[in-house]
Amino acid sequence: MAADILKMTTSSPSTGRRPALAGAQVWYKIGSPREVGQPCGVNAIQQVSGRGRTALALTGEKKVETLIKKAIAIDAKRLSGGFGSKSYAVSNQTRCEAPKGRFGIVQSYPLYRLYQDMAYEDGFPTNKQIFAHKPVGVCFNRWTAKAK
Repeated sequence: MAADILKMTTSSPSTGRRPALAGAQVWYKIGSPREVGQPCGVNAIQQVSGRGRTALALTGEKKVETLIKKAIAIDAKRLSGGFGSKSYAVSNQTRCEAPKGRFGIVQSYPLYRLYQDMAYEDGFPTNKQIFAHKPVGVCFNRWTAKAK
């Protein structure tokens, strides 16, 4: 991923160098984001449930927004290179058997590719981290419980 330029309005950068004038444009450069994991999201996309004996099939399919977590107030639209406020279509499917006398539940969640980087000002690190969660697929949570 190529380095991206970010623009932010601030009254004083945290780098210890001369403060910017109120309302002045400060330019931040993002180095080379590195992938640090592939976490599942926490907000369910879809769910199916049923009383056994049955087969539960679920196709998790939805457009999911990129998540940006940052220590500086940057408009997410300024993060190009595959991030920003883009949304991605993700889908996958699974099947779960709920045995007789059990209640089965299957939930789908977005799967993200997590990137981390630091913002740089005038070539110096600002110690301000940026995390971008790019949707790349779907993960599932399946379980059964005793039916009443």
